[in-house]
Amino acid sequence: ILATIQVLERISTALDGLAQKPQQAFLLHYLEGQTHAQIADHLGVSGRMVRKYLVQALMHCCQIHILD
Repeated sequence: ILATIQVLERISTALDGLAQKPQQAFLLHYLEGQTHAQIADHLGVSGRMVRKYLVQALMHCCQIHILD
């Protein structure tokens, strides 16, 4: 449980540096398990934009070594 809490804290810190929609897309997909289509509907964007947001969030996390 402690390890999970620590990882979630690191992810939260990493996402603080992102714009709101990439943050939301990341959380909806990876924590809530929503599909790209569901996220697109929720955010009012296209599925392609959701993919861009997820890539942006993952690249950001990799740049600060959150996924190492």
